[in-house]
Amino acid sequence: MIHNTSGIINLYKPTGLTCAQLVNDTFKKKFNFKKVGYSGTLDKFAEGVLPILLNKATKISKFLEANDKEYIADIQLGIQTDTLDYTGEVVKENKKFKVEQSSLLKAVNSFIGEIKQTPPKFSAIKIEGKRASDLTREGQDVKLSPRMIKIYNIDLMNIDYDKNIFVIKVKCSKGTFIRALARDIGIKLNAGAMVTKLVRTRNGLFTVEDAIQRDDIESVGDLSDLRIYSIDEVLQYYPELIIKSKYKNFVLNGKKINRFYFLDFGDNLVEGIFKIKDTNNKLLAIVEYKREKFYYLKVFAHDN
Repeated sequence: MIHNTSGIINLYKPTGLTCAQLVNDTFKKKFNFKKVGYSGTLDKFAEGVLPILLNKATKISKFLEANDKEYIADIQLGIQTDTLDYTGEVVKENKKFKVEQSSLLKAVNSFIGEIKQTPPKFSAIKIEGKRASDLTREGQDVKLSPRMIKIYNIDLMNIDYDKNIFVIKVKCSKGTFIRALARDIGIKLNAGAMVTKLVRTRNGLFTVEDAIQRDDIESVGDLSDLRIYSIDEVLQYYPELIIKSKYKNFVLNGKKINRFYFLDFGDNLVEGIFKIKDTNNKLLAIVEYKREKFYYLKVFAHDN
């Protein structure tokens, strides 16, 4: 029997599994969901918060991808691998390097703010339909363009001077690669660097404290015993507009609408992304209001 529950589960991804393996083994096979996805890929060696999207919630993947993230990373200085983490082949080593707090702090703090970051060649970024990591493993010379990202804060939590390992907590925007950050810190210090442990502690409203362990999911007979977030709940950051009843089907059918079709929108409707709801508080669509026009980003089914 196909499971028809829709919503989002805040799962704690363990290390040693890919996100796809986790989705297939834990949700598709055990609970027989027709559609299952996730928001924000974590590397196989990484662990932490991974929102699992069930059925209709798969439609909002790109909106959750836009969430800010938080990570705790252990970074080894004096060594660099091709994957920029401990699972790769060593490509650079500086056995004489010794970490110093003052120079490390200066290097770390230089990455706070809006910066350009070149993603790792071993990543899920697609080039003409194929992952950069797959192309790299095939021996192709993958070149990825730098992207603008934002790092809101980096806390230096610990330094192990004997092992040249330091621990940082990073609050950052979407699209930030912590492995690339480690690489760039290593370049600043002329030392080389790789990530030895990576934990995502927050993805938008989902936090590590509230995450459900995989074993807890596999031990239950019915997912209704677990905390499942509604689609509307996880889109709480977006303001809402209430459509007048007679125009509800305009929205469900993706027809052209204007601001006079809504209840109590106010005299000045600012540009941005909005949720559209009906008078019964049911989520109908997500739209962008721009230049006094509404553009549909996602329309939900009549039975949502």
